[in-house]
Amino acid sequence: MRDEHAECKVCIWGNHTQMITESAVGRPITCNRVCLQEYEGEVQLAMPKDCSISMGTTPKTAPIMSWLHKAGNAAIPVDAAVALTEPRIIGIQGMLAQVTSETITTKSGSVVPLTTVVIATGPPYAVLRVQFWNASQEQTHQWTDMVHNAVKVTMIRCQHQPERGNQFESIGNLSRILLQQDTTLEKWWLKEP
Repeated sequence: MRDEHAECKVCIWGNHTQMITESAVGRPITCNRVCLQEYEGEVQLAMPKDCSISMGTTPKTAPIMSWLHKAGNAAIPVDAAVALTEPRIIGIQGMLAQVTSETITTKSGSVVPLTTVVIATGPPYAVLRVQFWNASQEQTHQWTDMVHNAVKVTMIRCQHQPERGNQFESIGNLSRILLQQDTTLEKWWLKEP
């Protein structure tokens, strides 16, 4: 779970596990009667038997959704995204350099598509990779047609990992790649005078 202040893991048990599917990513969630725990140095929320979960927008979740859409649509350059020192929800602007797709077999044995989009900017040259899980073939073809164009990638989750560098992932089906006009960046990318 994440809001404008921080992110934490929630350990969900029993009947609540059926509520948390791929379609729940990016949706507001309210957890009642939870317990705070610390595990391996990270704060987690535990769900005892008498807890409850509700999904969907309520007056209490409206500010969080407003924050999510504002943060996820405010684009920052690639070099600024790479330099982040804490987990955040961001938008990224740069050149769409490459789109690759593969299938990954998960620990449970299911096969899921993974599309990796490379975004670059410069000078100086900076690059990052955004992973999109379960992107449709239609989306992947649209993104491939956008290669070598300036883009804005919205609703991206930055996971800060000091030992491995920042990792960037889509937020379910909320993330988008949109063409963006940036003549200076496109001239640099295409090496035009």
